Amino acid sequence: MDRRTNAIILSLIPGLGHLYLGFPSKAILWFVVGFIAAVVSAGVGLLVVWPICMICVWSLGKHTLMAQDMEAISRAIKQGKT
Repeated sequence: MDRRTNAIILSLIPGLGHLYLGFPSKAILWFVVGFIAAVVSAGVGLLVVWPICMICVWSLGKHTLMAQDMEAISRAIKQGKT
């Protein structure tokens, strides 16, 4: 699975996908928003929060370099210089 798919699966708990992608402040924000939506509306608010959170994670995942991506880029640069 690619990182965006993993992040979306983790977003079943709002904020966890953002944390996986390396956005801790957004993760905390989404967790708080999800918690408030669940408490205030007896869970119905999560039906609105979850899709928005997952769309946000999907779009962030397109533009995020993960550690394995950085390693691949580093190897490619080293092979080009030798």
